[in-house]
Amino acid sequence: MENYVIAPRVLRNAVQMAALTGGALLGLVCVLMAIPIAAAVKAVLSATRTASGSPSS
Repeated sequence: MENYVIAPRVLRNAVQMAALTGGALLGLVCVLMAIPIAAAVKAVLSATRTASGSPSS
């Protein structure tokens, strides 16, 4: 019970909002960068498969 009710309330009061804002911003940046990074990885893997002679899917 303590880990689900008391600890979150104590931590919520102890942690300032400014500290959480940086984490939320970093999370948003990572989400926005995930698609271009995934596309680049896919392109590199496709080029590698083509160069090695195996068929790409």
